[in-house]
Amino acid sequence: MARHATRRDRSDTPQRKAALLAMMQESIALPTGCAFASDEEKTLWAIYTQARVPDDWRCLDLLNLFKVVQMETQIREQSRLLEVEGYMQGAAGGKLVKNPRLGVVRSLQMLQLQLLRVLKIHAIPDTPSNMASRARDASRLSSAAKQEDDNLLSGRTV
Repeated sequence: MARHATRRDRSDTPQRKAALLAMMQESIALPTGCAFASDEEKTLWAIYTQARVPDDWRCLDLLNLFKVVQMETQIREQSRLLEVEGYMQGAAGGKLVKNPRLGVVRSLQMLQLQLLRVLKIHAIPDTPSNMASRARDASRLSSAAKQEDDNLLSGRTV
């Protein structure tokens, strides 16, 4: 007698992909006490919140993400001013010195990168070792899930 395997939903069906896309396009509300200062912040918020599925965002993460968005607008504003003023400025005695805005932009960028690391929003390059470790983790997870399913079907408890 043939043994029938339990049927599992495939994650790559068009319906599942459409549902995931719809969930990703939901707008995530700002944390209490936060407000956008410009349309640029609204646009950046929409971009950054798509880095995760809406259910994965915690309140504290959203507060930190709001800080990231504010820093991004400040970096852009300071960079625009830097382009207008120039990277080098004349000082007393005719010497050229670096524009102090360079330090401001660099500090803001470093703070922003630190917050993005805390939020675990960063690009990981697809090197062969990264791809192999992700595949290894996925196979371990699927084998553990299969073992758990088999234990449940056989009535064993772990």
